[in-house]
This record gives sequence, C-alpha cells and structure tokens, in this order.
Amino acid sequence: MIVDELNANQGALSLGMRYRLAQKAFEHTAVYDRAIADFLGSKALADVEACYNE
Repeated sequence: MIVDELNANQGALSLGMRYRLAQKAFEHTAVYDRAIADFLGSKALADVEACYNE
C-alpha cells in the first residue's frame, strides 16, 4: 500500500496516508508504554535496587 502510493506520487505520500501511519505508530508506542508501565508498577523498589547498585 505504501510502496504503491510512493510509486504513484513520485515518491511522496499523501497527507491522509501520513496521518494513518502516524495513528498506527502512536497506537503501537502507547501499547508498548502501557506494557512497561504495568511491568514497573508490578515491581517493588527492592526488586530493582540490585540493578542500580554496584
């Protein structure tokens, strides 16, 4: 889909395509951030202190 649009528009993407890609990218990073937040929220400080103490 992206390659087809690039080929059809001399290597450019329409604003609509760029907007849809941005939506997907931010949705993906939001899911990733939520997973990290949930993981960190499930840990106590004592669980991670050893990672920071030499």
